[in-house]
Amino acid sequence: MLHGLSELFNEYNVLAAFWMTIKLTVVAAIGALLIGTIIAIMRVSPVAVFRSFGAAYVTLIRNTPLTLIVFFCAFGFYITLQYRIGAQNSPIDVQNFRWGVLGLTIYHAAFVAEALRSGINSVPKGQVEAARAIGLGFGATLLRWATY
Repeated sequence: MLHGLSELFNEYNVLAAFWMTIKLTVVAAIGALLIGTIIAIMRVSPVAVFRSFGAAYVTLIRNTPLTLIVFFCAFGFYITLQYRIGAQNSPIDVQNFRWGVLGLTIYHAAFVAEALRSGINSVPKGQVEAARAIGLGFGATLLRWATY
């Protein structure tokens, strides 16, 4: 057992792979929180176009496998279409990291949006009506909701 483990650590750089996983997780989580918040606000917006776009985004992305999204980012955009994120002369591994972060961010933003939307929708209707009664608009109601 120990021989196999030492062989694994000698043949592969496991610690570097673990560190890459941590970096991907942190950066993609921050991006997913930002995009997911915007999509959640769109989902509860009084504007029908925003609601429709938010619902379409969540439905489409949540029903698409993560492997397909990351594959499409890496091979579709980066390798086939030659789109680059950031500097044009950056190394391949930096571009792969950026496209991986983008794929993870896009995928997880849909789940973050649904979690935030469910929290927003859990506010009782009377509370929302009270906010409207004192003159708060949609944005101010969301802002006050988020600060408590």
